[in-house]
Amino acid sequence: MTAQGETHPAVRTSDLPAGAMADHGAVQTDDIAAAKDRIRQRFRAERRAESDAVRARRRVLLAARVDEVLAAVRQARSTPARDTAASGPALATTPPPAVAAFQPVAGEPDICALLNELARRGSSVLLPRPVGVELEWVAADGDVMVCSARIPRPPGRSLGLGTEPLEAAGVGLILVPALAIDPVSGSRVGYGPGFYDRLLQGWRDGEPGSVTRPLLVGVVRPAELVDVPSAPHDIPVDAVLTEDGLARCEGVV
Repeated sequence: MTAQGETHPAVRTSDLPAGAMADHGAVQTDDIAAAKDRIRQRFRAERRAESDAVRARRRVLLAARVDEVLAAVRQARSTPARDTAASGPALATTPPPAVAAFQPVAGEPDICALLNELARRGSSVLLPRPVGVELEWVAADGDVMVCSARIPRPPGRSLGLGTEPLEAAGVGLILVPALAIDPVSGSRVGYGPGFYDRLLQGWRDGEPGSVTRPLLVGVVRPAELVDVPSAPHDIPVDAVLTEDGLARCEGVV
């Protein structure tokens, strides 16, 4: 359901070229690219058609999910495989994680109010700016956590490129932009330049929420939770965040 109450049919495997889908991934690269392009075009058009009122409502509802977001990171950090003793009351008092995020553009779900609320709760927030084919990271403040009509370039001293500055800052959560996400596999469709695809390759292995492997949470509209074909090099997100709430992807370990 969209925020306007309209029901959108999901993009299903039947939308793919004949014979393209075989158990979420055994698809030729060209077929995967074509299927993702169709999904990309559809949801770009739907986002452009949304009213400002709907977007504003989504902004408020996303900010209200701050406790769910923080709880998901704390839970990931407390798994037995992570060998941590934090649990119960101790877990609830764990300092909030540093967060790497994005500044919404082109109809993306507006997470600016959520970022400001995370910062108010004590999280450091890092924002990206594109440099060539990579993302450079800067420490954010309230003045730069606003929407822009273009790819924003937040001011500030560069903390570095790629994953290294995020690891150095102890980032425990990355809010990942997407046009669509498969709620089972965690596969995502981005806007196309591949900035986050390259970034996420740095965390192909590791436990979600660890120092070396932040929890990856994709942010989309509810209607954008659809079947997405995946290629071998794709890095799935661990969970999805919409105005309806945060949910772990069922097929992600």
